[in-house]
Amino acid sequence: MNQILAALTLACSLLLSAGVQDDHDGPTQTKASLPSRLSNQDVLDMQAAGLSGDVIAEKIRISTCDFDTAPPALARLKAAGVPDSTILLILRCQPGTTAAILPAAQVTVTTDSGTSAMGEAPKGYVLYYVKSDRKWRLGVRSEPYDKISEYAEDQITSALEQRGFHRLPIAGAGAIRLTIELLEVTSHPAAFKKPGVDASATVTLTDNNERLIYSKGFRGESRTVMNTWGHLIDHAVEDMVKSVVSDEVFIKVLAAGRR
Repeated sequence: MNQILAALTLACSLLLSAGVQDDHDGPTQTKASLPSRLSNQDVLDMQAAGLSGDVIAEKIRISTCDFDTAPPALARLKAAGVPDSTILLILRCQPGTTAAILPAAQVTVTTDSGTSAMGEAPKGYVLYYVKSDRKWRLGVRSEPYDKISEYAEDQITSALEQRGFHRLPIAGAGAIRLTIELLEVTSHPAAFKKPGVDASATVTLTDNNERLIYSKGFRGESRTVMNTWGHLIDHAVEDMVKSVVSDEVFIKVLAAGRR
């Protein structure tokens, strides 16, 4: 009888110890496994801290989303200087999930002639612009080339998104590298006719082995009497980007990942 009681006492002690251990470990493991929930304010804080768009986009990609995507909330992000490419990631990141940034396995390329071609898409593309210390100048007015390049970067990201191409925050296996180098921004003041601005840039594509597979120069222009010089520059960049995304060879190379 004494042996049976001793055995029962030992068993009860072990069970109680296991229960206490489970209670101790359980909440700690659950807390550690909870993913970070990213909000609009987090993005605004990172933007205000001077973090790059690539860093913010990567943080969105690896975090659980809790974004407010109502138009006023998006307008506040834009007003704070958050790039359109980052806002697109926010829109694609559904609540409780991480950002879906990879494109579909295939994309349909519609050419200007109306024909369609199905090509196997790479695992997205990464976009860079060549840094410059140059400035557009007209009298006391000036605009840094880097600011103009950033606008071109946002415009081409939005235009390619509409064509079914998705930008990746960081380079990875299979990603195409798209580089924009702003060459010249020139103004044409005129007293009795429309003033204008011309913008030109070189656009290159390199594969994931850093081999050049596409390179071409593009030009855009703006001719109007209704806007400021800043608006004229923006319109010239938009016209240039329109030429880029309507180039059939560029679209086909970007879709196939090769020439």
